[in-house]
Amino acid sequence: MFLYLPTFWMPMNILQVVNDYQQPGGESDTVNEIYRLLKEGPHNALQYKRSNNEIKTYSLFEKTLFPLNTIFSIRSFVEIRDLIRKSRIEVMHVHNIMPLISGSSFYAALLAKVPIIQHLHNYRLFCANGVMLSNGRICEACLKGNYLCAFREKCYHNSRLLSMIYATAIVFHGGLGVYRKVDHFIAISEFVKKVYIRYGIPEKKITVLHNFISQVGTENTEKDQELIVYVGRLSPEKGLLTFLRSITLLKSKVRVLIVGDGPQRNILEAFVKDNLTNVEFLGYVPTDKIWEIISSARVLVLPSECYEGFGRVIVEAYACGVPIVASNIGGIPEIVEDGVTGRLFVPGDPFDLAEKLEWILGLPEKHIRDMKKYVREVASTRFNKNTYLRKLINIYELVCNHK
Repeated sequence: MFLYLPTFWMPMNILQVVNDYQQPGGESDTVNEIYRLLKEGPHNALQYKRSNNEIKTYSLFEKTLFPLNTIFSIRSFVEIRDLIRKSRIEVMHVHNIMPLISGSSFYAALLAKVPIIQHLHNYRLFCANGVMLSNGRICEACLKGNYLCAFREKCYHNSRLLSMIYATAIVFHGGLGVYRKVDHFIAISEFVKKVYIRYGIPEKKITVLHNFISQVGTENTEKDQELIVYVGRLSPEKGLLTFLRSITLLKSKVRVLIVGDGPQRNILEAFVKDNLTNVEFLGYVPTDKIWEIISSARVLVLPSECYEGFGRVIVEAYACGVPIVASNIGGIPEIVEDGVTGRLFVPGDPFDLAEKLEWILGLPEKHIRDMKKYVREVASTRFNKNTYLRKLINIYELVCNHK
């Protein structure tokens, strides 16, 4: 009989691969937190990162080559290949390859016989915009193989050209079997896992690993009992117009802070100017200040109208002792216990959202104190960094041993 001894503390050489966005959000925060977490331990973690901000500096020649590079970037292939050799990488953990890194990263790992793990933060493996949303509505056309829809509906940045480039790269990656070369996938929720099973990835190759937080915030005992907070990107899929419409329906006196920026800000500010006097837009706010704002709130709202994979800000609110009112969509119900850690409402329904907000605002003080205590316990037990690191390294080891 053999006794299996986990090699959790045996150092590994790990390469994180990430193509960052021009406007970083929760996914970027999660990727950076994973990298920092790995660096804290005994493991030798390296990061190969390219940012979409590079595109702003492109010459005309580079812009001409851009469509080809989304399919196979020679630069990324060479740089990753050399990094793997020089640092003796044992496992490559990929977060995002589009559009600058491309599927060439997988071939660099295959050449060196290095196991590949793909993190499923969103739906970008088959969806041009990564959120399965078209013209403000849930869209599953690309999941079913209808990639012409991306071009027709201008799914990426409202541009037919960019949508065609991204859809073409997805088709090529699929045709070349790029993702069949992945040894294992990590999904951020059961919902995301189920979507990718429908896409065709075998269930046995996907492990669900919920996101984590690095710390539990300091609870603010002097909370503003009238303060409602939203933190995130100001874009149509986040459901902010529904949220603002619900505020016009409230009978309770409230104050609303909206933290973040995005393409819909002007529309939202115009709506507030015409209909509300108790809403303030703070724009971009440093992370430490965000935690301070959340800590002082009565409730945090996440009104997403897309297939939200996880909702990192929910766990951040829990860590600050703040309950949630969130859409009953995507992976959100996996982390919000309706009536226990907050409330779930029908996506896109301002009346139902207003009703759930009134429920939170009207709770007796003892009830709200108990709820705040419980959500902090949830943050520190279900979503703590040590548990996450153990599970992540276990995935690395299982994949390496199998390889």
